[in-house]
Amino acid sequence: MRCSWIFAFCLLTGCAAYQPKPLDPARLAQRFDQRSLADPALRVYIERESGRPLPVQWDAHMLALAAGFYNPALAIAQAQQQAAQGSLETAGARPNPTLAFPFEYELNHHDGGHPYTTGPALSWPIETAGKRPARIALAQAQADAVRMNTLGTAWKIRSQVRAAFRAVFVATLSGELLAARVDWARRSVELLQHRLQAGAVGAPDLRRQQLVLAQAESERSSNRIALASARAQLATAIGVPVAALDAVKLDFGELAHPVLAPAPADARRAAIEHRADLRAALADYEAGQAALRLEIAKQYPDVQIGAGYTYDVGANKISFGLGGVTLPLFDRNQGGIAQAEAKRSELAARVEALQEAVLNELDNSSVRYRESRAAAERAALQLATAGRQRDAAQASFATGGADRLELSQAQLDYESHAIAYLNAVAAMQDAAAQLEDAIQQPLPPDAVALNLTPSGSAP
Repeated sequence: MRCSWIFAFCLLTGCAAYQPKPLDPARLAQRFDQRSLADPALRVYIERESGRPLPVQWDAHMLALAAGFYNPALAIAQAQQQAAQGSLETAGARPNPTLAFPFEYELNHHDGGHPYTTGPALSWPIETAGKRPARIALAQAQADAVRMNTLGTAWKIRSQVRAAFRAVFVATLSGELLAARVDWARRSVELLQHRLQAGAVGAPDLRRQQLVLAQAESERSSNRIALASARAQLATAIGVPVAALDAVKLDFGELAHPVLAPAPADARRAAIEHRADLRAALADYEAGQAALRLEIAKQYPDVQIGAGYTYDVGANKISFGLGGVTLPLFDRNQGGIAQAEAKRSELAARVEALQEAVLNELDNSSVRYRESRAAAERAALQLATAGRQRDAAQASFATGGADRLELSQAQLDYESHAIAYLNAVAAMQDAAAQLEDAIQQPLPPDAVALNLTPSGSAP
């Protein structure tokens, strides 16, 4: 008896102890405000992940690495993955034996010896029909699905960073072009005011140019809001405060290069092999198969074997035996099996539906990228034509063949084409990002480089 109590106490001393970890919102906010892209821990992380030092100018790739360090969505996904690994360990654990200490007391005891019966009894459960391997297979498939979801979250964060990065690029360069457009429109208004006073033009001509100036000023005001919003989106995608972006310089050079779109067959194969959501759906289907296997195994009852010692009125008794076994006379788990079979069919249909949607998304993104790249090339030709017209106006103005108003109008026309060209380049890069998202794999850049800085400054 004493040995039994000592054995039970030794088992309990190996249990884990609960340790509370309260959260303080004020302290969390303070830690967030202190985040920086110059953090030494971030430097170590980037050097380990990329093999490159902390950059002086940050491109989209390096910002995505910083998001992998700071973004809380990835931390949540990683925590879920750790929980799934814990579930896998739980599924592989064998059932614990049961230790009991029955006690009986005989009220009308008259014979010699003690009037009670007591002693430890150990019952050891044994799972049958492969329940434990089926349970492990189910937990493994579920862990694989969570791991794929983690990869999908990482890709989603990368996509969000790059989308916000492109938005900052467009808003920054658009702001420069719109500022030049406002300057030229204001000059045109001033020239027309002087001509109106001289009687050389009518009031409608001035009003039309004033409307152009008002529209340009309104667009520049909207652009400032768009730039602030894009910077906030970029900071949120990275997981840092907006003020952290003030201390860094962004490198938009990679946006000058279109991507090399893969051949249709290669793109379809890459989408099927690399899409994390499709791989997660396949893992869910395998989990459904393992769940069906487990439900089928539940038709067969588990058994328990036991051994015990009993002190009975002075007699020492040792017992061995087979515990109770449930007889499957009325219920052979047919309901659970039917539900698992239906769930497996549902998961198979989900995989098929998702794959069809992925392939259609891929076809659509391929067409969109091809057309948007052609549109960007056409916009480049139109900008070049507008540039030649502006240069001709400047040359004519220098020789006295054109006045300042004609020069301003040529410059305004060039600014409009420059903004249209910038939007076309942004649309092309958005389409390239959509194509990458369709296969969830980075695409190599083209050697061709586009002009990202169409100058609009006044001479």
